[in-house]
Amino acid sequence: MDGTSIAHLVSSLAVLPRNVKVLVTAKPDRRIRELFPDNTRTFDFGAEWARVRGYEDVAEYVKRRARSYAGARGTSSADRLESQITVAADSNFQYARHVLDELESGNIIPAAGGLPRGLPALYRAYLQQLIPHAGSYGQGDSILANHLPLLGLLAVARSPLPLQTTADILRTPAANVMTRVDELQQLIDFGSSGEPALRFFHESMADFIAVPFLPDRSPNPFHSAPEDTHAATARSYLDRFADGSWSACDDYGLAYLAEHVRRGIGTRRGLGSDELYTLALDPAYRDAQIASGRTDGMLRTANAALDHAVERGDFDALHRLIDAFAGTEQPQLQGVAAAALARTYPTSGPKAILGFLASPDSSARHVGLNAVYQLGFSAANLMRALALADDPDHPRMAAYMAYLKFAQGDHEIVRAFLKEIADGIRLWAPFDARRRLRFLSDVTIILYIHRVHDAELIAWGDQLWWEILTKRLHMRIANHDLVAGLLISTAAKTLSQRVGEAAMVDVMQSPDAYFRGGPKPRQLLSDAIELLAPDSDLKSSYGLLCELLESDVAFLRVIGAIALASHARRSLESLEPFLRARFPDLTPRARLWHLIAFGVLSPTRTDWRPFVAWQTAFVLRNDARTVITRDDGALRNLNVMLLPLGFACGKADQPMSEVEIALGQARETQDSDLEAALIDGLAMVGLYYPRQALSALRSIPFRPTDKTLHSFVDALATMRVLHPRIVDLFLAENGHGHLRGEVSARSNVARIRRSMDQVGYFNSAIYQVAHTPVMRERLTIPALRYLVTSESIEDFIVGYTTTLLNLVREYDYHLGAWAVEEEPS
Repeated sequence: MDGTSIAHLVSSLAVLPRNVKVLVTAKPDRRIRELFPDNTRTFDFGAEWARVRGYEDVAEYVKRRARSYAGARGTSSADRLESQITVAADSNFQYARHVLDELESGNIIPAAGGLPRGLPALYRAYLQQLIPHAGSYGQGDSILANHLPLLGLLAVARSPLPLQTTADILRTPAANVMTRVDELQQLIDFGSSGEPALRFFHESMADFIAVPFLPDRSPNPFHSAPEDTHAATARSYLDRFADGSWSACDDYGLAYLAEHVRRGIGTRRGLGSDELYTLALDPAYRDAQIASGRTDGMLRTANAALDHAVERGDFDALHRLIDAFAGTEQPQLQGVAAAALARTYPTSGPKAILGFLASPDSSARHVGLNAVYQLGFSAANLMRALALADDPDHPRMAAYMAYLKFAQGDHEIVRAFLKEIADGIRLWAPFDARRRLRFLSDVTIILYIHRVHDAELIAWGDQLWWEILTKRLHMRIANHDLVAGLLISTAAKTLSQRVGEAAMVDVMQSPDAYFRGGPKPRQLLSDAIELLAPDSDLKSSYGLLCELLESDVAFLRVIGAIALASHARRSLESLEPFLRARFPDLTPRARLWHLIAFGVLSPTRTDWRPFVAWQTAFVLRNDARTVITRDDGALRNLNVMLLPLGFACGKADQPMSEVEIALGQARETQDSDLEAALIDGLAMVGLYYPRQALSALRSIPFRPTDKTLHSFVDALATMRVLHPRIVDLFLAENGHGHLRGEVSARSNVARIRRSMDQVGYFNSAIYQVAHTPVMRERLTIPALRYLVTSESIEDFIVGYTTTLLNLVREYDYHLGAWAVEEEPS
């Protein structure tokens, strides 16, 4: 049972009424019981009361169907038939349904001597009718040679088997298979279209074939040992493709061979663990899976090998597999490697994960980071090692992970971890203290920018930093030593660097577009600063706003959006008629960024949804090319086009109707490019408001042949980083359970950090400009003025760090004082 079982999903639905929270399990497993409170009502369906109720329910079901059967045939024997079936079923709905299905189809006739008792006896009698002479003494060899191979194969098959695949596995001509299938056609489903694909009509038939003895202790003449059939199936493929020509392998073998190998290990066919590991590591087999679109088979193969190594305690093989999967170019296999690495932590300790984190290969480091994220604070020593690492990227990732865990509700765990890091700051250990301050600066920044309106969090952060600055670094002492000054400058420099990076939105465009763009961008930025003043008139400066929103420099488009959004936060009611009248006349790029300006994460005083929905519908209807090209590629790695509507609808708990309509129209017109762009945009929405994003995705069906299925999986993988249980439940409820492995494997915590950073910085900048005078006048506007004259990010950091240090001292080391909001006018 992994971390996201059905039991976990059900136990987490605390908001639902008690009468709809149901879990059915086969046994009173301690691991399941512990998920639920002590006062949870439980019912033992194995008790006598349940058996009696079950018998009554089956009797009522049989009564209705038996009377219908008797009436259709003009017989008067319904009462006797009801009694026969009810007694023989003995509370087994499956038996009752099967008998009635067969009676209605005419496959069996009720005999005077009664019906077979239970499903096994029913199946034995049924097969003895279908197979010539099967009930006669001395026919065992005939059954064994002619029918059991096919019955046994269908009993272990993981999906319907094409006719030729069946023949190849059984090493017999397809005509022979057809002859046996013809004799058993009342048991075997051929499929309704395309090439005939064979499977049992009822899965319980597979259970019957696997049972060596019947309930009356007599041998089952139709028994086929599953492990032997698995081994024979595996050996058939391994022998045929021993030369490595896997590109000629059929679809079934590419999808399920590893499972047959694993289940056949240790049988008389001579299969061993090494053959499973070799298959999982075989690049030719993997290439054939990818070429045929069977990435599900690739994941199934990798997991079968890993699970087997864990089960056998073969840790040398396990780490060999993990290393190999981490080193591939397939993100799904890298995800599998990360999950396996996390699984090994309780027995292997942190050494293996730390090795991945220290790798010079970025893919390997990402595998290590994802393993740490999956473990979370249950592996506090790993989180600590990441937070205090020398590699500058690792503390940022640790800070980001701390925010994600905070967003998932682990508030006290995150706060306790940060307090522990802070308590370890010592002036006499300056290098360690510098690492701690760098990490705490990053985590404080990312928590604040995403929760800029959270007064409780701001107060907690203020107290944390006041204690660090005054109790740990003794900054209030007039003649504090040089070391303390250097250490506090580390925190200020970290903030300066983050502000500079965010301002330049390098995830969209190189900062050189601004710094090497000549005097015009700098003049435009200088003019734009005036728009951030609370008493500025947006209407009279509308031409400047348009110039910013349609600029070729992405940084200036962001500044224009911040200016527009800050005015909207203060007085959208008075601005909306003016903005609405001019919106159609803007260029497509300016319209898009006008819309993006309303992607405000923090709460708004009024409901922005009607105006945002109108803008979104207009852009989707008139600017499809801009949407499809993601603003000529600028939003390829940061698709925030649907965030305004997603945020507005999420706050109002309403569906994204405009997007659902656009998705439906794109599907109807087969515009897969537009559909993919919309799905891509929903991925970002789903990080913050999964209900709205998943509702929109649910509005259109996805099939394996859809061109946009890859986008669908990627979007869900993005959401799953923050909402694993919600995404897994969505997949299960909407017929996409088969995609869970790939969605899980493609989830990559490192992949979305920079996107979430940009959304957070954008949100905090708008809030600061609109509501916090100290931050507006002493942080945001000075930062932009430094950028007007700076030649690079590094140049900006030098000047801005001094401003921050002065502000820290001016407010007596109470950083929370910067966030005091002005009274609404």
